[in-house]
Amino acid sequence: MIGNFNKSLASFVWIKTILDSDDHHHKDKDKPWEFYRFQLISDLYPLFFENYEFSPLFLSVVRNHPDSASILFDKGIHYFPNKTNLNLFAAYHFLSERNDKDKAYKILNRIMEENKNLNSMATSIYYSLKSKKMSKKFLSREILNRVKDPILRKFILKKINQ
Repeated sequence: MIGNFNKSLASFVWIKTILDSDDHHHKDKDKPWEFYRFQLISDLYPLFFENYEFSPLFLSVVRNHPDSASILFDKGIHYFPNKTNLNLFAAYHFLSERNDKDKAYKILNRIMEENKNLNSMATSIYYSLKSKKMSKKFLSREILNRVKDPILRKFILKKINQ
């Protein structure tokens, strides 16, 4: 019973954070204020998938805070190691935002083993990690194919084209 309450509370806090995410709440110089809410959500209900799939993208793309996004991506792929979208988003993040080819490689390697439909695309990325520009291109295309929200797509395209 307490698990359902925590899930409901986590859902409420997540939605409230997205609704409140304007700039006048943004006072912390170290991390965006939304990060602390997303962390609270992950502590209340660690299996709240949407928090890991979309919150790191928000922190990285909208708030331009890749350190905060990395923390949530790490936690998300810990709880959901086989979720394709989350792992692709995380691999892209660690490759393009953190310049961590090894971590991106490990994430892609794991999802390639789990998802046979991904093999040709992931293999291309996997082997092109020697070329950051090429792997970023593959991951960018794959992420844009999976993100349906037009506002988030616009922010991602802007970030990719920087």
